[in-house]
Amino acid sequence: MSKKKQKNPFDSVMREYDSTNKKVVVITPLLLNFIAVFVRWVSGSPLTTLHYIGARNIVPPTWLMVLLFSISYAIVGLALGVALGNRFYCCGEKKYQGAMWLVICLALGYAWYPLFFCARLFLVSICTCALCLFCSICATICFASVSKLSFFLSLAYNCWLLYLFFLNMQVFFAI
Repeated sequence: MSKKKQKNPFDSVMREYDSTNKKVVVITPLLLNFIAVFVRWVSGSPLTTLHYIGARNIVPPTWLMVLLFSISYAIVGLALGVALGNRFYCCGEKKYQGAMWLVICLALGYAWYPLFFCARLFLVSICTCALCLFCSICATICFASVSKLSFFLSLAYNCWLLYLFFLNMQVFFAI
């Protein structure tokens, strides 16, 4: 009698890890965080806007929001890096389609910060956040067929964007 080899549940994850370009996975989150820090530096401190609208008790502390923004850009950077670094040829079209949705989402996300904190265009920032969430959901759907890890990281980023959308709505209606 021969023993059947049991299938390890981590086999597909290890195959995915082995077929991923590690440089892309490392560089992408670093680049996205650098751009986010630059946008924040150019835009200035959010405290004046938060005091202006009287939302200091609605919004979490600034240090926490900066930490969460950095983590969110690291997560979306990892999702994008894993998807773009994936060397499987079975789903190249979905990989680049999802990457384009995510690039649009990131551009909208980078535009959101100055719209909200510098220009104080709160309704426009809500629309920008909603479009960003829509693009991120489209990217997540595309990444579902490319990489499991990228899919789950994108889901986490979608939760963050959903939180930001509701926070924007709460600030807008509190004014």
